[in-house]
Amino acid sequence: MWGRGILFAMLETITIRVSPETKRRLAQAAQARGVSLETLVAEALERAASSEWPESVRQLVGAWGDDFPEPESLRRSLEQESHREQP
Repeated sequence: MWGRGILFAMLETITIRVSPETKRRLAQAAQARGVSLETLVAEALERAASSEWPESVRQLVGAWGDDFPEPESLRRSLEQESHREQP
């Protein structure tokens, strides 16, 4: 993960453009977490580029028990027409 002993020589630089409002909100989020803006953005990019489920999702395995619908049942429900209002 970013900022945990990685040598700076191994890092790449990406330049992005964001609105002043987005930068302000990112800076606030970084300050609230106690990290730099650079670290906050780098961590978000790493999560977006990850090919693995986050730990919070992996911990949900089995949480539904035996009553979770089978995949085929879920697919059939997507094929059904939903009720729409008349114009």
